[in-house]
Amino acid sequence: DAEEVAVREGPFDLIFSRHGVMFFADPVRAFRAFRAAASDGASLVFSCFQSWQTNPWPSDLACTAAGRDLPPPGREPSGFACAEPDYVREVLNSAGWSQVEWRSVPFRYVAAEGEGAVEQALSFLGAIGPASRIVGELPQAERVAAVDRMGGVIERHFDGSAVEFPAAAWIWSARAGTA
Repeated sequence: DAEEVAVREGPFDLIFSRHGVMFFADPVRAFRAFRAAASDGASLVFSCFQSWQTNPWPSDLACTAAGRDLPPPGREPSGFACAEPDYVREVLNSAGWSQVEWRSVPFRYVAAEGEGAVEQALSFLGAIGPASRIVGELPQAERVAAVDRMGGVIERHFDGSAVEFPAAAWIWSARAGTA
């Protein structure tokens, strides 16, 4: 548990996360624990996904697996809990962080490359993310059709050498201490 480790092992001059902060049950409490474990002037840096709509690898696959349009996830612990900048800024400020900044980073999400890329991507994306949960919750008789539909989406993103989706993340930074 990152909160427990922070309290036990601090103080830290740098706290960073690569797409892990989106899963905290109570984000303010978690970031407050990190702030308490940070040295004065310490840096906090983390990445998280932008909106569901700007990341079709989970949104298109989940909707396809479900066979219908799905609403974007909210602020519950998930890959998109930190998608809204105003919310994240409020969380960080409430937790005692200052000099809060963020920047947009569009990128290509490469799900698989090389020979067998479509099958590899289907296996990988069938095991992680929202689509995997949806398929797992379907009645057994509907799972094969859902996975087949997902395969069609993946094939459309195969360029002959890799399965790539457009994607977007935020890179956040903040400081421990006053502005």
